Amino acid sequence: IIVTTVHKNDFGCNPERGAGVYDFNPDLSLVLGWPKYIERGPIFGSPSVGDIDNDNEIEIVFVSMHHDVTENIVVNLHVYDSAGNIELFKDLGYGYSWAKPVLVDLDDVRVV
Repeated sequence: IIVTTVHKNDFGCNPERGAGVYDFNPDLSLVLGWPKYIERGPIFGSPSVGDIDNDNEIEIVFVSMHHDVTENIVVNLHVYDSAGNIELFKDLGYGYSWAKPVLVDLDDVRVV
C-alpha cells in the first residue's frame, strides 16, 4: 500500500483530487477498486492493515488532516475494506496526526 500527499505528483497523484492511497498486487498492478483519492488530505502517516471487525477480512486504516471553514486543523479517520469500499469515515475533531494508526485487539490484548 502506498500513500501520496497532495504536495507531490508521485504515483499519479493529482493535486486537484487530493492525496492518494494505492493498493498493489504482487505483480505491481493495482488491486481492483483502488486507488482512492482523499479530498480531505494530506495523509502524513502510513496506513495500518488488519482485521479490525473480526470478519476475517483485512481493513486499511489511515488518518488525514484538513482545514475547516475557520482554518482549524481537523483529523479524519478512514477505514476501507481490501476491495476499496469505505467502511468508516469519522471526523475526530481538532488536532494533528503525523503517525500511523495502531491497531490493537483489546479483547485478547494483542497487536493486530
